[in-house]
Amino acid sequence: MMMSAVQASLVDRTPLAASRTGFAVAGALRYAGRRMAMQRSRAIRVMAENVTPAYAGRMLKLAYLAPAVLEALLVRRLPPTVSVKELAAAAELPWPEQKMLIFGPCNP
Repeated sequence: MMMSAVQASLVDRTPLAASRTGFAVAGALRYAGRRMAMQRSRAIRVMAENVTPAYAGRMLKLAYLAPAVLEALLVRRLPPTVSVKELAAAAELPWPEQKMLIFGPCNP
């Protein structure tokens, strides 16, 4: 039995056809996501080849600086009076002491 053009267009709009399209789109998105993740992990590996564990640990400690210190360094771009190693060591101090050590007595 031959279908008319109207009947054929109705067949394409059935839930089954929509679900097939949905599965195809979902599969394509999963594939694209895996591919992007592989590219990202490859880029991280390349960057990590030049980073020592000591350096990585020191940089991670910077995440524990006081919010006021981070805001002064990153937003207001105030220069610290200490080195990066001393910044990492200051992260272990209480927040008010961090500000005093990093910016000196005339802290912002």
